[in-house]
Amino acid sequence: MNTALLSALHEIETDKGIPFETVKGVLEESLLAAYEGREGADEDARVVLDEDTGDLRVMKDGEDITPHDFTRIAAQVMRQTFYQRLNEVH
Repeated sequence: MNTALLSALHEIETDKGIPFETVKGVLEESLLAAYEGREGADEDARVVLDEDTGDLRVMKDGEDITPHDFTRIAAQVMRQTFYQRLNEVH
């Protein structure tokens, strides 16, 4: 469970006045771009944020195909591109 991530996203929603769904979408798009840059990435995959648990998963056809090191990738994306992309939509 990653409630800290959900709290951070809701804080961005409140502080910047950006709807939660937009913030969530930016996060999912950013992480998908990072995933797609990996060797062997499935081009039909999508990233999903579970709004109840805060867990991030890479999904394809209803199957969880999240790489074992996806948490590390997510942290890198947050540092590198998430806020840049968020500013673009704001």
